[in-house]
Amino acid sequence: MIKTSPQEYKNEINMLRTRLKMKDDEIYELRRQLRGLKEELSSYERVLHTSFSSESDAESASNNSSITDEVDAFLDDLSIATIGIDPGSKLRGRKPRKGDNVHVHYTVAVETPDNIVMSSREHFDGIPFRFKCGVGQVIEGWDRAIKTFKGRERKRITIPPHLGYVEGLPPVIPKKSALICEIELLDIT
Repeated sequence: MIKTSPQEYKNEINMLRTRLKMKDDEIYELRRQLRGLKEELSSYERVLHTSFSSESDAESASNNSSITDEVDAFLDDLSIATIGIDPGSKLRGRKPRKGDNVHVHYTVAVETPDNIVMSSREHFDGIPFRFKCGVGQVIEGWDRAIKTFKGRERKRITIPPHLGYVEGLPPVIPKKSALICEIELLDIT
């Protein structure tokens, strides 16, 4: 529909603001529900940890804590999905810790997975990108997400603007854009 007056534009803007407010309310409610689920899961894990007596049972219980890691990551506004694992890797389940140097290959897309704007394989002649974990050398979304990796994994991470580039990275990334990153952890040193 073609707008013919400033009032029509104002009406449409007000309608969009109302819809945005409704979405914000929905997001708030979903986060509240997720916090409740996380509390239930933590309570369940405490029961598991206290009820196991043998070493192998305790190891089994500690493997369940990775569920909490994923929930924590989602609660921090990140969406993380494992899309590949190399079980034969020398890393064998090792998780990056603050201060570790991590070596990764990555792609960064804006808004949709096929809108790739950066790639370590293309932009750095295939040389892996290296950074120190948890000390702010990369965007906050990456620092949070990399701690969820176990061994040589490849994950797709959706990062909201406030954990990425709020002001954008002109001309490549527009302001307030969600990022869809695929990160492959290659090594931890």
